[in-house]
Amino acid sequence: MNGRADPDPGVVRGVLGLPGRLRFRLTRIPPPDSLTRFVDCFWISEWDLAAGRSVTARILPHPTVNLTLESTGLVITGVAPGVFTRTLTGRDRVFGIRLRAGAARLLTGAPIGSLSGTGQPAETLLVDGPALAATLRRAPSDAVRMATFAEYVDGLGLAPTTELITVQQAVGLLVADPRVSRVRHVVELIGISERQLQRLFADYLGLTPGWVLRRGRLHAAVERLIELADRHHQPLARVAAEFGYADQAHLTNDFRRYLGMPPASWLASLITEE
Repeated sequence: MNGRADPDPGVVRGVLGLPGRLRFRLTRIPPPDSLTRFVDCFWISEWDLAAGRSVTARILPHPTVNLTLESTGLVITGVAPGVFTRTLTGRDRVFGIRLRAGAARLLTGAPIGSLSGTGQPAETLLVDGPALAATLRRAPSDAVRMATFAEYVDGLGLAPTTELITVQQAVGLLVADPRVSRVRHVVELIGISERQLQRLFADYLGLTPGWVLRRGRLHAAVERLIELADRHHQPLARVAAEFGYADQAHLTNDFRRYLGMPPASWLASLITEE
C-alpha cells in the first residue's frame, strides 16, 4: 500500500464538531493508485469512553457509500438525506472504506437508491461478501485490511466504465469547482445533456445532480463555519456569498433542512459542547 495516514486531519469535511473537541479519533488514509476509481479513502474511527458516558457522533454524509467493519459484521451504508448520527459508548473502533462516488454501483447488485442511509448487512450485496467479511475480520492490522480490499477489487476484474468516469468527473465539479453554481455549468463543462446526467446520477448514485451540488455547497459552508466557531465570529452573510448561496436566508434554510437548526444555533452548540 502506498497510502499514508493523514497525521493532522484538522477539519474533516462532513464531521459536525470542532477539531480537538471530538470524543473520538478519526484517521483517514488515501487508497493506492490501483483503487482511486473505487475508493475515496480508508478511515478508522476509535473511541474510549468512561463507563456510563456516551457521545453522539454527527456526520453530514458525502454523496457516496461506505463499507464498515464493525462488531456486528460488515455493513454497507447508503447516503442519509440528513445528518447521520451514531451513539458511541465504551471502547471500540470501526474500520471504514468510503467508496468513491458511483463505485458501489459496480460492487453491488442492488439499486443504489435502495441502500439505507442507516446501514444494512453487506455480505449478501457484495460478490463473495461472506468471504470478504471473514477475511477482513481475521486480518491482524488495518494495513492488511486495506491490502485485502485492494486484492478483492482486483479479483473482481472490474474496470472503470466510461459512465463511471463521467459521473465521478461531474461529482468533482459539483462539489469542488468554484466555476459551478448551477447543474447546467457541469453539463457545459463535460459535454453531455442534462437528461443524460440525470440518468447517470440516478443509476450510479441514486441521487440527482442538484442534490449533490447542494450537499457539496453545504459541506463547504459548514467547514468554513467550523473553522470560525472558536473565534465566536459568525459572518453568515459572507459565508453564504462565498459558497454560492443567493443570500443568508438560503444558507439558513439548508441548515434547518439538513442539520435541524439555523446556523447560529448550531454554532452555539459547538462552542458550548463539552
